[in-house]
Amino acid sequence: MKRVYAVSLLMVVTLLMALGSGVPVYYRVFFLTTLVLVFGLAWALLSVWRLGVGVDRSFGKLRVGERMESQIAVRSGSPLPKFGLEVRELSEMPGHNTAAVINLPPFGEAYVKLSVPLVKRGVYRIGLPVLVGGDPFGIFTLRRKRPGTEPLAVMPYVVDIPPFSVAQGDTSGEGSLLRSAPEATASASTVREYRHEDSTRYIHWPATARKGKLMLKQFDGGMEDVLWILLDLQAGTTVGDELENSEEFAVTAAASIAKSYSEVGWAVGLLAQGDRQYLLPPQEGAPAYERISMALTEARANGAYPISEVLSYWQTHVPSPAVSLVVVSASMEPGWGVALESVVRQGVTASAVVVDASSFGGRDDPALLLSRLQRRGVPTYLLRKGEDISYALQHRWHPGSPQRVEEPVGATA
Repeated sequence: MKRVYAVSLLMVVTLLMALGSGVPVYYRVFFLTTLVLVFGLAWALLSVWRLGVGVDRSFGKLRVGERMESQIAVRSGSPLPKFGLEVRELSEMPGHNTAAVINLPPFGEAYVKLSVPLVKRGVYRIGLPVLVGGDPFGIFTLRRKRPGTEPLAVMPYVVDIPPFSVAQGDTSGEGSLLRSAPEATASASTVREYRHEDSTRYIHWPATARKGKLMLKQFDGGMEDVLWILLDLQAGTTVGDELENSEEFAVTAAASIAKSYSEVGWAVGLLAQGDRQYLLPPQEGAPAYERISMALTEARANGAYPISEVLSYWQTHVPSPAVSLVVVSASMEPGWGVALESVVRQGVTASAVVVDASSFGGRDDPALLLSRLQRRGVPTYLLRKGEDISYALQHRWHPGSPQRVEEPVGATA
């Protein structure tokens, strides 16, 4: 559009100078500029005239860090050739500019295969690929897109980590009581038939031998098999750019923790106050994890309540201390550390994941919050921009902990 304005301004200026001075050269420039504009507009209109497009997208459950493959067919019903036609796929999704440039003969067709990187979680309304045509001078750019959309969900980026209670180096320490596995204090009270989403580590082999099919140990309701994740989604706590920010790191941490505990048979629940309240009671199995993952796909950090109030709400609605708790927050306010201390004093096994907002350009220093959590003995994991998320979630933070450089994975969560 800038070129359109520039050429139009030149046309107006030369016309005024021609009328004011009567010099023939200004008339010639004016007529030439007008001719270029008319010719360019006609070319651009014809380049997207009588075009059809179809697409075959193959995908299952999509996640940040993966790619979606698209097979696109473009057909021309025009007797004129098409030159320099651009095919853009999934232009509704941020963080990429995947496209291809093709030429079409009269009444011809072309097939394009595009691989689109998925770099930001969310639920999008996507339509057919966009066809973009223009003139040889680059003055006009016209788009052709058929109406109609469909939803597409891109789930958060996750990293593979062990549960905090079985993470290497976290089996002993001061402060909160730490255990090495769910079986450490819980006892197997019943057995049930094995389901495909269950972990094989809890198969009860004697019962399997007797019944002739896989049977799984069921543990009684001890504090080892229930985990709550409290995610801070208060408005104003997000720092960073559109794709790489503290909110995305926090959501990645929450999704990764939920996945790791679900895979070892724990019941996992989620509480967050963001664009709406996300309150998912603890449940076992893959369907429960998928429910949490979908909630994290939609969640946005524009809630009205700080994480300290979310902790208080959780405390009043989950009175039993027989659970484990992980708080994920990018807030540097020491106040929520005080609230977490109150929860720990009641006997709750708590851990904290702190996203260092200062590493994303924020002003607040996490030192005071981290020192408070450390004095209380709360296992704390610190995430910083540019560092390996998987490593950070497997190693507790201590003063003077070394930095971890993150490998480029194509995901920015």
